[in-house]
Amino acid sequence: VEPLPLIKKGHEGAIQVAMAEAAAMEHAPLEPWPPASMEALRSDGVVLISDMLSTTTVSGLRLHLESKLGAALDGVASGAAEEGDYFVKVLCRKERHDLKLTYEPVVVKAIAEALQVLGPFIRGALECADPLLTDVGGIRSTEGAPRQPMHSDDAVSSFSLPGKLTAFVALQDIDGQMGPTIFWPGTHANAQAQTSMMSGLDKAILLRESSYRLGTMPAGSCTLYNTHLLHAGGSNTSPRTRWLFYMSFVPGQRFVLALRDSYKDACRLGVHRMSELERGATRGLQDARTRRLQDMWAFIDDEDIKQCQDVFTTW
Repeated sequence: VEPLPLIKKGHEGAIQVAMAEAAAMEHAPLEPWPPASMEALRSDGVVLISDMLSTTTVSGLRLHLESKLGAALDGVASGAAEEGDYFVKVLCRKERHDLKLTYEPVVVKAIAEALQVLGPFIRGALECADPLLTDVGGIRSTEGAPRQPMHSDDAVSSFSLPGKLTAFVALQDIDGQMGPTIFWPGTHANAQAQTSMMSGLDKAILLRESSYRLGTMPAGSCTLYNTHLLHAGGSNTSPRTRWLFYMSFVPGQRFVLALRDSYKDACRLGVHRMSELERGATRGLQDARTRRLQDMWAFIDDEDIKQCQDVFTTW
């Protein structure tokens, strides 16, 4: 077994790593998706949930995202805005954009509709009655978008309760040529799999021997995953655009130190709990209740908390 390169800095370096990983898993077994259940989410770290959003909601949301993306690209190109005003940094960004969203009416409607199905999964997995939304956005990849290296989204150990869950919602049918997300089930709670990311040889063995699943799914369906799970965006070799609408949640009744930045994101969005979003009830950033909630979470900017997070993530 030939050792694989580890994560390299820079866009081209990341693509080289991803291409080597793809070659290593050429003969790895592709797993079918089991029925979505709480047990599967806990053990596998990911489930696929079909037909979650209506056709009308999907088409309206996709049109909104296309319009937002066009305006964002124009704003950056003209110098009127910085990339960070509109976009989240994303691995292997060629032909791939991660667009920030706020609580526009079409987005609020989509979240409320999705939570009718996702709510029980998220509450049960996080063991929290009222989780907080931390991120909402849209990821677009077009023809030529390269594969990403295998990675996890955070450094939270998931041997007990997950710290964060993210839903990727398909805004069109996604087939194998459109760069579906690759998931390695069970790696969120597998210490050997996680540490293999620091060894070229161990990573090669993991990719050769581990089964994986692909996020191929009909429009309106979603993959809901534990953000500590190893996964990667695939390469889009088709002439079709792939849009994923996404939203993430963390526990609202306990503080996960390693996810401090996610709680800061929740504050920037106005500290909205799932029970509010299920009703389509959102508040402005100047609303009195929003300000009170942001003040309640102000402790996350305490210097001692920051230092503890640095120690935790470094360790």
